[in-house]
Amino acid sequence: MRVCQFHHLSVVWETGAIKAGTAAGVKGIFGALPVAEPAGGGNVRAGMSCLSLKPSRALAAFALTAACIAQPLAAAGGAGGGGAAHVNEAPDGVKVAGGASPAAAQKAPRTLAASARVNLAVKTGGVVRRELFGVAYIASAARARDPQIARQLAALDAPVTSVSIGWFGRVRSGAAGDAAAGGDWREFDTVLAHLRALGLGTRDAPLLFALGGPAKWFDVADAAHRRVWAETIAEAARRCERAGVRVGFWELWNEPDAQFGQGANARYKHLWAFYSEAARALKRVDPTLNAGGPALAWPHGGVLADFLKTCGADIDFVSYHQYSTGNYKTGTRAFLDGMAPRFFNEARGVKERVRRELGGSLGWRDRPVFLTEYNMNYDWNPGEQRQQDATGAAYTAVTLFSAAAGGLERAAIWSAIGNSRFGLVHGDNIAPSGRLLRVLAKWAPGESALAEVSERGTTPPAAPPRVRVFATVSAGAGAKERKKNAPVTDCAVVLVNTDEVSPAVVDLALVANAVANTAVNATANAADGFGGASPVPAFTRCEEFLVGSTAAGGEFREAPPAVRSRVVLPPMSVLVRRYRR
Repeated sequence: MRVCQFHHLSVVWETGAIKAGTAAGVKGIFGALPVAEPAGGGNVRAGMSCLSLKPSRALAAFALTAACIAQPLAAAGGAGGGGAAHVNEAPDGVKVAGGASPAAAQKAPRTLAASARVNLAVKTGGVVRRELFGVAYIASAARARDPQIARQLAALDAPVTSVSIGWFGRVRSGAAGDAAAGGDWREFDTVLAHLRALGLGTRDAPLLFALGGPAKWFDVADAAHRRVWAETIAEAARRCERAGVRVGFWELWNEPDAQFGQGANARYKHLWAFYSEAARALKRVDPTLNAGGPALAWPHGGVLADFLKTCGADIDFVSYHQYSTGNYKTGTRAFLDGMAPRFFNEARGVKERVRRELGGSLGWRDRPVFLTEYNMNYDWNPGEQRQQDATGAAYTAVTLFSAAAGGLERAAIWSAIGNSRFGLVHGDNIAPSGRLLRVLAKWAPGESALAEVSERGTTPPAAPPRVRVFATVSAGAGAKERKKNAPVTDCAVVLVNTDEVSPAVVDLALVANAVANTAVNATANAADGFGGASPVPAFTRCEEFLVGSTAAGGEFREAPPAVRSRVVLPPMSVLVRRYRR
């Protein structure tokens, strides 16, 4: 977790390559994204450095420039024809946000209109896992004594996937010479009992422990110190096992780039040696335990490459953190428009770097990619109210599904419980993003399906698009049910309106033709904008959940199970639909 605050917004990602074979996947997850290609084909960088990816045969290269931060893109939409168009009023007979009539809608600045087509027969190759919708919980002895915590987490009812043990260095905080005496494990054992009482850390839902830095006496360049701290982590794993708390993943350090920088640093080689030693120590306790990291504050390509080359044979997963801004005064549009390509590029870039650095090694195996901290703002007390309103929910949906398309497999929003500006739960209040994560964890897991968005009405389309659509099939099913070409038993469709003031009217169609109609803007299309599709098998039930400015607490309701319907999205809102047979 970063504790500093910038007084400007730093763009921290670079362009990434998207292989030609992923065209359906990119369109399926994003609908249509703004595409800006850097002059001369080179990487775009502003502010802090991130991935060092060489553009190759790319279907599209997403670039977010400093000018894009200063103001939204004014160019036309990206591949696939863009998103919602601006029209002057809602269609006749359609009510808009807050139950207003079409006549009232004419007084609004504009109404967005779009057609969305979800092709349940075309899988984009990605799998959306329940762990993608996880939360980070900061555990401590003080929270173990707080009777309110259990009630708050039960009310949140979102999967806790990461537990932060930032104070871990205190277990052996004495002088280096006294470290072998055994340390003080009382707080750690108290936390384990607390987690077990909460029902966290089971065989079916193992936790990730995000460890903070070691004791202050620790010198990473000292081989004896590295051995002591590797054994300290192994002892922690043994205590978890005895306490009956399953911790399957161990993140061994927190944001080392905050200490060693983003470039070449001789101390990194000692840190990577520690990672290998600690990973081997964990395996001696239990061969099924997974050690990983490096939990970088920003996914710097050079640091990641060095990490993988040096200790890639010993680590089991790769993790990083991402926050959108360090300044709560940054305009919503200025960062929200860029989040989909940014989170996609970073997840894809880390995944491709793993394959590039480790793909030729003997006994190669893929490593999953985890985003173990993310949110809008990384300052502890930024005055960032948007994390607590509907903007936070829209942001969470767009970033998570975009990162999943890039290969992300596990995520934990920072954090479950906090103050009135940080944390999903504060007192008895649950932020809209917390309510959304709870629903997505139950409804959205499955295989990603192709989702396309087309503008209606005016030309050119809005840029960047305000309406995003994501879809999964066999939502909530286990691995056995997600067999190739298995019939669709249920699906989830997530519609997001990221406009702050305008409602969106979306004509939604579920189809199941074998070939994707990617030419969504072709003039030959039928009246609905997507001709030539076969009907899907009839769904018998449709449930929906709306979270937004007009339903901050979230609203569940039944909806018609028709495969073609008109959906009205209030400004800055997320609508999740689950269709069931």
